[in-house]
Amino acid sequence: MSLRRIVPLFGLLLAACPESVGSQCPPNSSSIGQFSLAFTGQHDAGNECYEPPAGDAGTRYLTLDYAGTSAAALCLGTAKDGGAQIWLVLPGKTARSSDLLPDGGFHFTGHTDAVSGICNTLADAGNATCGIAVDEAIDGVLYSGSADAGFALQPDGGVPAVTGLTGSLIDHLTSPAAANCLCNAPCTVTYNIAGSSF
Repeated sequence: MSLRRIVPLFGLLLAACPESVGSQCPPNSSSIGQFSLAFTGQHDAGNECYEPPAGDAGTRYLTLDYAGTSAAALCLGTAKDGGAQIWLVLPGKTARSSDLLPDGGFHFTGHTDAVSGICNTLADAGNATCGIAVDEAIDGVLYSGSADAGFALQPDGGVPAVTGLTGSLIDHLTSPAAANCLCNAPCTVTYNIAGSSF
């Protein structure tokens, strides 16, 4: 079995249609922009997921150097406490919500129960499988104008035109059957995210 490198849980749907992304905003929210998100792998996470060398092959890392791009939409609504709330929407995925901080900061999370196929199973594990669960966090900040121009809510609490975002995505991999897994779970897969509007 070959190692399947992990791409972000939110999915890299390269052929996504922008119009269909924006139309998926949750009820009582509206689109504040459609974006192209690019994912660049980071190999210095300290506990990066890998499989050790096998035969003449070197160590195989689960993080891709470049994991492609994905169409996405950001939607704006009101949180239960009356503050601004945003949703990250990708085609075919459940929208993820986050409070919108005054500086444009956000924190999205996701979870996938243990599935096989991410890490190889040890040769001596018999018929056992290596199920991997993934807890994902996306943290970053929106910007208006250039990436170094920052972001500030308008005096009335409104949101200025969002032209992009920067952030990081960290997948924490764990396994209830780690003894059967060739990879080093628990471990992390990390990507930098650059988002530009289209």
